[in-house]
Amino acid sequence: MAIVLTDSANYAAIARSIRAKNGAQTAYRPAEMAAAIDAIVIYAKRCPRSEPETVYVNAAGALSWDCAASITNLA
Repeated sequence: MAIVLTDSANYAAIARSIRAKNGAQTAYRPAEMAAAIDAIVIYAKRCPRSEPETVYVNAAGALSWDCAASITNLA
């Protein structure tokens, strides 16, 4: 992998965007940002039994579905 220089403002902007989506106040290191982005919940709908169903989309675009009693972190 190539080594590149970047401005810390770029990392700060990415961290602000992550916090805006996940509602956390976490301080992120660059190595932690991809996992935080992968964990962002982007959509919710109802399961057949009227339980909330959450759709997760990771950075690769893969979907996973989860029915749960409650949804607390919607972007």
